Amino acid sequence: MKKSRSLPNDMPARISGTNESVLTIILLRLPVKSLIIFRRVSKQWSSLISDPYFCHSHTIYSIKKNPNFLSPSGFFIYNSFYNQFLSFSLSRKRSKPSLPSLSFLGQNCNILQSCSGLLLCHLNCGTLCVCNPTTGKFKFLPSAKFDGEFSWISPFTLAFDPSRSPNYRVVCFKRIKKESPEPTGSYYFLIYIYLSEMDIWKSSNSFKVNMCPDMAAGIFSNGVVHWACHEQYIRFDTNEEKVMLMRLPFVYVFDREHSWEIGSLWQWHDTIYSVMKSEENFSLHELDQATLKWIPHKYYLASYSLAKAAYRAVTKEGTEAHKYDRTERKFSVIALVKGDKEKDTVVLIAIFGKVISYNFARRKIKIILDLELPSDIVRDVCCNCLSAYQYVQTLSPV
Repeated sequence: MKKSRSLPNDMPARISGTNESVLTIILLRLPVKSLIIFRRVSKQWSSLISDPYFCHSHTIYSIKKNPNFLSPSGFFIYNSFYNQFLSFSLSRKRSKPSLPSLSFLGQNCNILQSCSGLLLCHLNCGTLCVCNPTTGKFKFLPSAKFDGEFSWISPFTLAFDPSRSPNYRVVCFKRIKKESPEPTGSYYFLIYIYLSEMDIWKSSNSFKVNMCPDMAAGIFSNGVVHWACHEQYIRFDTNEEKVMLMRLPFVYVFDREHSWEIGSLWQWHDTIYSVMKSEENFSLHELDQATLKWIPHKYYLASYSLAKAAYRAVTKEGTEAHKYDRTERKFSVIALVKGDKEKDTVVLIAIFGKVISYNFARRKIKIILDLELPSDIVRDVCCNCLSAYQYVQTLSPV
């Protein structure tokens, strides 16, 4: 009787390593972190994992498997006072987990926006760049040649939804040059769109709205770019290329006792929030996507109570960097982090030289990041110089 031959122990690995279709099926099921490491296995693996079609397919598969796949796992924090980037992870598994470095873009890089794993950046040379911080891949955008004389241009907004398309858009609008504004103070603006699949800019529809020189960058959700400034709210449907003008739930109030910060927009998944902050309180409104109405949210915070609680948390950690004064209520709300459960939702706040998380439901404060600032500039930096950008770990190509 002939003795049967057993297969070598490494035979499955040989098969999967040589049969690309089988290998692809296996790799599609692995997490992003593992795939980044496996690029070093061989040139074949590196080529496959870096292929744009595979990268997009992995994102689609991951979204179907886990609807929260595009939830941010951390934040990049930009300190404009020092032109410095800091970062922190939302993971609870490690005490000080790190996010990818942006060193591949050079030292003179400013993040303009984050969207579904991609970052829109502005380099010191004046060039716009879209990059994936996870893979280290980036793409320089061609210069936008706007018609007519140079005039005011809105902040650029990145529009990307990998569940619908591997392509992305960069949207802005430019004021059309006129000799003088209308009696109402309104100007005409023209929408410009960058198309990644064609690598070109094109002009779109025009609209009329009040001038807003201090407008913040827009956000993208459900195929729509949202801009806000003062009481104005602008929606641009990237599919139908239509503009809709609305009003925010707040209006500016100027008097000796109150000073409002109005017009900030936040996003978490497909939910849009409008933010109001004054020296006395902080509150949220949520946009009902069906009725396009702003609904007051239950989240409300008195700034004086926050300042007291934050100071106690700071001194408890033994890292006091600011002498508490009951008249000092300056803080900057930089991001919203929604938990799997409503009671786990927190806001990220810069105060007393720290970035803290505040849980509305539990009324708990946790120190997330020490900005390590000199005590004499803590107040100004916390209130005016910090921006937060979501980090989402994906393989999405640029």
